[in-house]
Amino acid sequence: MILKLMLEQAAGQYHGKIAIVAGGQRLSYSDLDEASNKLANALLQMGTNKGDRVALLLSSRPEFVIAFFGIVKIGAIAVPLDPHYHVDELASLFQDCQPKVLLVENHLLAELAPLFYRSRSVRHVIELDSEGKGRYHSYCDIINDGVASGVTGKISPEDTAVIVYSSSPSFHPTGVMLSHR
Repeated sequence: MILKLMLEQAAGQYHGKIAIVAGGQRLSYSDLDEASNKLANALLQMGTNKGDRVALLLSSRPEFVIAFFGIVKIGAIAVPLDPHYHVDELASLFQDCQPKVLLVENHLLAELAPLFYRSRSVRHVIELDSEGKGRYHSYCDIINDGVASGVTGKISPEDTAVIVYSSSPSFHPTGVMLSHR
């Protein structure tokens, strides 16, 4: 089943049931579906298309799941990256995966900003914990003010949904592509 449809069906069937619990945060399936629609629509407004890569430099938190579903809903490819990687390691991964958009936690921005400018692919940066006062897009603004309408588009089960990198101790990254199946 296509990931987009999986979440939409779960939201319809389990509307108010809890989908995510993290610390004091609780998100229902319908909340998750609505928030991921808002992010998906914002990505579309930024010019993100099917097949474009969106890198996620996020720790384990509900926003990771929201972002993942928002990305795959438009047929873009989620590229989760470990926020603990060194800048040089991330530069290598950026060179390989060519992300168009980067979603990043604010505490990483100062160290990573030079990387954004060196990368020829990154067109948009979304700050996770800002409220629209920075130089990048604000995740909070997207979720608070975004368009929650459903996202349409042709996604097939064979389309790539995610690229996952693993590495050896000497950091030789290997990317694995996973489809919507």
